[in-house]
Amino acid sequence: MKFSSAIFTIVATFIASVSSHTSMSFPPTRGHPLNENAAIKDFGCIMAPLNGGSGCAPKKFPCGGYPQDKKIVTTFKAGEVFSVKFFNQNFPVLREEDKQKDQARHNGGLCEFSLSYDGGKTYTVIATYKKTCPDIFFDGWKVKIPENAPSCDSPGNCLFSWSWINAVGNREFYQNCADIKIEGNATEPLPIIDITRANLPPLFKKIVTPEGDDLNSGNAVGSGPRKEDVQANLALKIGNNNNDSSPNNDKSSQPPQNNDNKSPPPPQNNDNKQPPQSDNENSNDNNNNQNIPCSENGSMVCGKEGVSAEFLTCDNGKLVSRSCPGILVCTQNGKSIFCGYPKRR
Repeated sequence: MKFSSAIFTIVATFIASVSSHTSMSFPPTRGHPLNENAAIKDFGCIMAPLNGGSGCAPKKFPCGGYPQDKKIVTTFKAGEVFSVKFFNQNFPVLREEDKQKDQARHNGGLCEFSLSYDGGKTYTVIATYKKTCPDIFFDGWKVKIPENAPSCDSPGNCLFSWSWINAVGNREFYQNCADIKIEGNATEPLPIIDITRANLPPLFKKIVTPEGDDLNSGNAVGSGPRKEDVQANLALKIGNNNNDSSPNNDKSSQPPQNNDNKSPPPPQNNDNKQPPQSDNENSNDNNNNQNIPCSENGSMVCGKEGVSAEFLTCDNGKLVSRSCPGILVCTQNGKSIFCGYPKRR
């Protein structure tokens, strides 16, 4: 009864204090009233974008400025697949008849899930969902911790981040962070694949309007994660999967550790210099590839395996060109690819 009363109080406070938006609820999020280990609990503005609004002051980047959890209880293993869950204070219980009620999804947009090993200074995007994310009525927002993710057990530094740029409405930037631990065996750091930093002036001056989906606005029933996004996220391999100290893994050949890496692996539209490219918004350099039809969504192929950073991914029936970040080159692995260090000659 005490637990039920606490949940009722939290939800009632939510409804009374903030307009409807969405937050990440699993993994447990810093500052979230439903996170029993949160150092502070923001009943009024946890759902608001970092830009502020609806009675909420602007919040700090990264992670809204919320402090790390008092206790870190979420541990993921390298290679583990899990589903991110979202929460909206107006829907404390998910009922079938409520699917047509407005979640303030803003036609979806661009959701990026990433890891940080330094408290949110740098990121490695490990999953991307386009058009339809977020939606609280679906639990299929699957994310895979890279198989070559190193261990991380440094409170405050090991983060799982959700960031969202909405498709319609005010140009906003949302971010929630979860304190986590990672159990892995890799000895090399993951390459930096930066999140899309936009729509948060003056910090992020770039303005981005990602492609959305009309089924994810107003009172329409959402369509959930796109199959091709799920397939691509689970097939994605990042960096070099070798964990030994062979010459190919020489530390001197690692990509520079900064946020200037340009085009990340699919389906991640995280170019830190250009807006994320949707199905119909690729750069002029990729127009030739964009017009080539393909049949197996989510499949990937290297341009010049082991030599070039370019790879092609089948996205909604069309080939879309992407490239590995930094000095990494594309290597084929069946129908998937990974971005690894070039072999020494």
